[in-house]
Amino acid sequence: MQETAQVARFEAIVDATVLDAKLQLVDAVADEALFQLREDGLFVRVIDPAEVAMVETDLPASAFEHYESDGGVLGFDVATLAEAVGLADTDDPLLSLELDAEARKLTVEGADFSYAIAPLHPDSVRQVPDVPTADLPNELTIAAADLQRAVGACDRLANTVHVTVDPDAETVSFRAEADVDDLAFTYDQDRLSSLDATAATETILSLDYTNRIVSEMAGEVTLHLGEEKPAFFEYERDGIAVKNVIAPRFVRG
Repeated sequence: MQETAQVARFEAIVDATVLDAKLQLVDAVADEALFQLREDGLFVRVIDPAEVAMVETDLPASAFEHYESDGGVLGFDVATLAEAVGLADTDDPLLSLELDAEARKLTVEGADFSYAIAPLHPDSVRQVPDVPTADLPNELTIAAADLQRAVGACDRLANTVHVTVDPDAETVSFRAEADVDDLAFTYDQDRLSSLDATAATETILSLDYTNRIVSEMAGEVTLHLGEEKPAFFEYERDGIAVKNVIAPRFVRG
């Protein structure tokens, strides 16, 4: 479980585009979040209200122009914080963040604006369990663009996507099934950056969550998959390490 000790001191200077990228990742899953201010940077893990999708990201201290904190947790409405960050001048995007612990206000200050935000009490924000671990037999790396193309097309046809790994054919498939029509994207070793598959598996994921999360991915994405197990997605975007976990849509009886 996440720690909820409140922060006494926090100040930082960061490029707005970097912080905005992190907030987009969080906003794809949850409206509120607990931001853990560690010595080595800012960490956040959120889960959606239905506990189907989870995102875990960090923003290392090295990504900031300046970063100081005595540790602890700040809770925020993600949209409000994103609104403040979005006010940054594109020609001068550096933002100063400073917490007034006594007044319970975080001031986001740009070149020509100042926005004071009241953090949420940590106990009022949904607590997130530790990232589940599972013995997943298959690992593959695919271009985010290929993953987005397949998942986006499936989303236009159905509510779920079947993710199937065939170790004999050395392929991964993304398949959608409608009342009449079926659609499948199949990628082999020529399209995948890597594939380490030891078992034939299929996982059915909700496209409501999967398409929204996959649309934020960039570069190359590493998937860890098992038979009707949570699917793990790992990638890096704008210097931010990201891990997504999506629970299976249902399990066959």
